[in-house]
Amino acid sequence: MKHALFLVLLSPVTLFSQLPFDLTVLDQPYTPLLESTVLETSQYDYSDGWDDPEFSVPLGFDFNYSGYVIDALDQVGVGALMMGTTIDDKSGLPLLHGFIPTNFDLADNGMAGGSPSLIRWQTSGAPGEQVFTMEWADAGLYEEVFADSAVKELSSIDLQLRLYEADGVIEFHFGPSSILTPLEE
Repeated sequence: MKHALFLVLLSPVTLFSQLPFDLTVLDQPYTPLLESTVLETSQYDYSDGWDDPEFSVPLGFDFNYSGYVIDALDQVGVGALMMGTTIDDKSGLPLLHGFIPTNFDLADNGMAGGSPSLIRWQTSGAPGEQVFTMEWADAGLYEEVFADSAVKELSSIDLQLRLYEADGVIEFHFGPSSILTPLEE
């Protein structure tokens, strides 16, 4: 069985520049969010669940990303793409700063008869040392949730995006997952 993981960081408009990021891979236990804010059903893009909901989440602190400061993230309607927006001081144009913890197109398993998938977030810690965590819990895959077949097994993915106020660290945490759909080569 092949497993592939794609981690993509979008840079602000200057796509051809080198960014000062290092990749470190750690093996740590996954800790789901327990006391968090859950995306309200009124923000779902379907009456019975979510596929590409559009919403904004305050970080609770200013986060320095590639020399720009963001204080909120917006899910702009594709999978798990979270965007922070700033205005460029010189041109006055908006700059988009993106975080994509997975290349899967996520959807709510509850729409296909599975357990509901939750999108939730939390800011924890003392000022100056805060951590913002965004989590997709038991998320399904669009291809399975919206499959035409009446009999279907559903994948389940747990993942988190964490932003650290103190040092600007960005982490992606991957929890218990069962991916049933083979990845295309």
